[in-house]
Amino acid sequence: MSIYHVTEERKMRDKRGKGTGADYKPWIYVREIKSDGTSSEPIDWTNGRTCQLLSQGEKYLWYYLRWDDSVKNIYEQYPLNLDATNSIAFNSGIKPMLNGKKHMTTDFYVEYQDGHFEAFSIKDSRQTFENKRNIELQFVEMQYWEQMGIPWHLTYKEDYNPIYVQNIEIVTTFYDIASVYDVFSYIKHLIAHKIVKVDLQTKLLNLNEIYKSNKEFIDEYYSHTCRGYIE
Repeated sequence: MSIYHVTEERKMRDKRGKGTGADYKPWIYVREIKSDGTSSEPIDWTNGRTCQLLSQGEKYLWYYLRWDDSVKNIYEQYPLNLDATNSIAFNSGIKPMLNGKKHMTTDFYVEYQDGHFEAFSIKDSRQTFENKRNIELQFVEMQYWEQMGIPWHLTYKEDYNPIYVQNIEIVTTFYDIASVYDVFSYIKHLIAHKIVKVDLQTKLLNLNEIYKSNKEFIDEYYSHTCRGYIE
């Protein structure tokens, strides 16, 4: 797949990094980077926006954050103020990106239901910091959020449970009732809405087991919501 190049000037004209909820425009899109097949574009089931995740680590963290009811909005590939990052870099003896003409980004800038914000950077491996340049840029990002008074977190893909992520991904595909077509997709819908509570972290979901242990409850919900009974 060819890479779609967009200049910094075009991104600013397009108001990337602006907007809230479904109207937010990330600074970087999947189509604009080289990928080893780990980028993804999940749909935010709370607002319908297609999100731009550039690595498997970002995918893992995004699902953790989006499943958390205390999270209101997730702004991925969030651009940092250019003058501020350049100032931090110059004052620290670090060469800014593209001679100070390229915006740095934070993986996730997160708005919580109570009104506070936090920032997250996730790396696929700790080996990332065997590279001096990566250390320098991470330092600039860390200092930026410290100056902004925003809590900043550095995490790694290994910190997250892939089974948990996969289960959340599976059930939220059926968050919208219009996507339900049978009892098993309906069970996923109920789990996605946290009406049916199950263990998402230990093993991949066994829908037959879930149905058997919640049959009467699921049948009643299904008959009222989907206008049909399960045999």
